[in-house]
Amino acid sequence: MKSLQLTILFLFLLMIFVLIGHIAFGQNQSTTSQPFDIEVVEVPEILVFSLKKEIQDFSQELPQIIHDSVVELTKMGGKPSGPLIVLYYLKNVDFNQPLGKILTEVAWPVDKAQYSNNQLPKIKAARIIFKGSYQGMNAVYQSIHSWLVQNHYKIVYPTREIYHNDPATTTAEDLLTEILIPVEEAKD
Repeated sequence: MKSLQLTILFLFLLMIFVLIGHIAFGQNQSTTSQPFDIEVVEVPEILVFSLKKEIQDFSQELPQIIHDSVVELTKMGGKPSGPLIVLYYLKNVDFNQPLGKILTEVAWPVDKAQYSNNQLPKIKAARIIFKGSYQGMNAVYQSIHSWLVQNHYKIVYPTREIYHNDPATTTAEDLLTEILIPVEEAKD
């Protein structure tokens, strides 16, 4: 149980850095000098056990929803079959204003339908796999935004972030975060 608590604490810290990345992405929409490999991929549908909540105080609420989701899944006899996925429903957000409550979904992939309470749909997404500290995420979001504009795509929410390793056992420079921004071609 102590390991679970440490993981939740580190995931909370991760979410704070991700939120900072979202804010920076919205506030500074200029080009970035650091290039990232961005590709458009088809992401298959995936069975998940998830909890969705409007979150305003990430420091208090996000660790709790992560913990609650693991506890509920475990009570059902299930366990995650893949890395944590967090979805952000940030449609039509003005990042120059206080964010207020953000609808956030914590989702754990499961391999049996009996443990699933949701299915993430198949999407076409711009994808970056970022290796490094969560503090470097600002440049990633700036790069994605520039790339989307240059390649005539528009965002179809919610965005997804997949955390491929555990910050409790991985050095900051080796953390792998997959960012999936659902897209469709922009109509001129």
